[in-house]
Amino acid sequence: MKTGGIKTILTLTAAGIFAVFCDQVLWPYFVEAPLFYKYKLDQNQIYVTEKQLTTIQENKALKIAVDKIAKTVVGVSSTTAKGTVIEESGLILSSDGLVATLSSLMPANSATEISIEGKKTAYEVLKRDKAADLALIKVEQTNLPTSSFYPMENLVLGERIFLYGNLPSKKIVNEGVVRSIGGGMVETTIIDNAEAAGSPVFDIEGNILGLSVVAKDGRVSILSVAKIKELSGF
Repeated sequence: MKTGGIKTILTLTAAGIFAVFCDQVLWPYFVEAPLFYKYKLDQNQIYVTEKQLTTIQENKALKIAVDKIAKTVVGVSSTTAKGTVIEESGLILSSDGLVATLSSLMPANSATEISIEGKKTAYEVLKRDKAADLALIKVEQTNLPTSSFYPMENLVLGERIFLYGNLPSKKIVNEGVVRSIGGGMVETTIIDNAEAAGSPVFDIEGNILGLSVVAKDGRVSILSVAKIKELSGF
């Protein structure tokens, strides 16, 4: 009995020591270094899934925004005295027919046509601000769609934006982010050609930031909606 009791005690003691070893050594080791840790299967799988989901959401957001604002952009086509045709865009400011575009897109002594949803419409030029390169137009249509103005005081670097051009011959879209802010102008990372000039620029929710100004190197800046509001009296 004494021998059996000693064996039992030793067995229980050994079992206790092994349990403590498993709890204090083996278990923490496997938690920190799983069996397949070298292959990093869990890390790669999570990374790919998140990347795909983000891309899908961003593309969907842009498509929704474009559909939302498309009818608020008009086509502007001017033929200069020398016969040069300039095709650009403008923005509907109010449902009763106020439209803003770049003054330089409507040179003096040029024949200009304004089109809404592909149809030419009668208009008159109400104001020009050559210093700001803005023109305010009144078209003879009402019940027109409009976009909300972006609160420019809330604009921050990195804001995701896009331009939408509704030229008489085609439509264009380009996207980027806000690169710098100052002096009444906003620089973007968007690169485009001259036909993008006058195209309204929106945030990803479809709020208007202003009109596109394209430099000779293709860099796009935004003529702030604040200046458009000054000209129109909004």
